[in-house]
Amino acid sequence: MIELYVTVLIIYAFGKLRLASQQNLCDQFSTRQVEELLAFLLLKPKIRHPREKLIAMLWPELDVPHARHRFSIALSRLRRAVRSLGVKFEDYFQTTNDWVAFMPKQPYQFDRDLFVQSFRQALQTDDLIQKEAVLGEALAIFRNHLMEGIYADWCLAEREYLERLRLRALGLAMHCCMQRQAYEDAIEFGYDILHHDPLREEVHCALMHCFHAQQRADLLLRQYKKCRELLQAELRQPPSPGTTALFQKLMADLAKVRLDETTDFKTRQKLILAMNTFLQAADQLQKLLVYGK
Repeated sequence: MIELYVTVLIIYAFGKLRLASQQNLCDQFSTRQVEELLAFLLLKPKIRHPREKLIAMLWPELDVPHARHRFSIALSRLRRAVRSLGVKFEDYFQTTNDWVAFMPKQPYQFDRDLFVQSFRQALQTDDLIQKEAVLGEALAIFRNHLMEGIYADWCLAEREYLERLRLRALGLAMHCCMQRQAYEDAIEFGYDILHHDPLREEVHCALMHCFHAQQRADLLLRQYKKCRELLQAELRQPPSPGTTALFQKLMADLAKVRLDETTDFKTRQKLILAMNTFLQAADQLQKLLVYGK
């Protein structure tokens, strides 16, 4: 489990960027440039960023003298925002005539860093129960998109990177749930993944496994159809032969279970006929997918 510092400065980056300390909160910044300057420094800590580079990044359309003046104002407003929390600006930020940096001298808590640390800890954990617990902590931290409202390229790249980590965390959590046969939880994680990345064929397959374990042929069939429809609509291609073969096997297994449980002669005859028809059609589909004939 990640241990939290007894913090002085708390940084919330998931959702709108916010700063906090004890009972004080700063969730509004005087200008977009002040917020972007803070965000950039936080995401690239312990680096001495040249003032000229920051100025060009924030005011590319202005001539140098005007941009420098705007930067001095923005830096002053950032200093004021931090101090409004009862925190010493110099404990976290260093500035000279040449550069500016987020150089923390005092403890702080940054939810972005806590999420990444929890995710990496989960990767290094072999025990499934502990792994699932750590993944739960990580996913609880990731409440919204990173620094909503900031659309600079450097922020979009970090946002995309963290979104990929979140999807990996969801996949690992889904695997943990399936290992302990907590299929409802696994299904919830699977749906969350597909909401953000609907073409993940392996997730569709994992969901089919869950529905097979629950003996829900209706949901298994619906998931396969959904996978097929999405791949056809987006990629103009059918599911992979492996996905189709898995679907056939799982449906056949459920049909056999149903047949074993059925004693009524007519029902058994209908079920056998339906199984044969399904397997013949599935076999033909497989041949078309693999051999094209």
